[in-house]
Amino acid sequence: GVARNLGLFHSISGQVLGHVLSGKGKNDVSALADISSRWTDFTGTEFVVGRTLYDTASALNQNITESYLNASATFGDEDGNWRFSPKVRFSRLSDKNQRYTGQAEVSRYLNHRQNFRAIYQYVYDHMRDLSSFYYSPQELQEHQLGLEYAPKFKHAEPFIRYLPGYGQERGVPSGLIQELEIGLPLKWGEETSFGPYFAYSKTPTYRRNTYSAVFSHRF
Repeated sequence: GVARNLGLFHSISGQVLGHVLSGKGKNDVSALADISSRWTDFTGTEFVVGRTLYDTASALNQNITESYLNASATFGDEDGNWRFSPKVRFSRLSDKNQRYTGQAEVSRYLNHRQNFRAIYQYVYDHMRDLSSFYYSPQELQEHQLGLEYAPKFKHAEPFIRYLPGYGQERGVPSGLIQELEIGLPLKWGEETSFGPYFAYSKTPTYRRNTYSAVFSHRF
């Protein structure tokens, strides 16, 4: 990947990844381009366009890919206590399906020194067509309220985020949902980091576990 600053308040970056798959899936590449802007000390925007593999086992075996556009913004107050983050995402899959996602998150620090933040999150997610190869949310709406703990140390930036809530989706009973993220990135200087990551999410019709280890080095 490469990154460049465009003046003091804007930056652009690009990334290309190769994917080597086992099973029936074909080896492929993913790519993205990102434009980030910092309009004030408390306001920022980001736009991302890209292409990637659709990451369920059945979709990988069918060689399904996704082209997407993400747009997000962040608004905060002068003290850094409050933060509002709206996001939208549109994606078109190689099997002609389409997905529309909107998210709004409001959060507030409970204690700056202890790095606890209370979070409310609303999500709307809809897939135009149902598919047997991947999760296809049908007018899913989620309301979640939880906590995030993200302390910063000299050589580590661990974080944990837990959002229980209530979800409803067309055609199925509503019910309790939850989302959990845990990460332990370790830092060597300002350029290099490595760490494990785990995520779990549950909606009225779907459960997902994600395990990964991420290594990053900036040249």
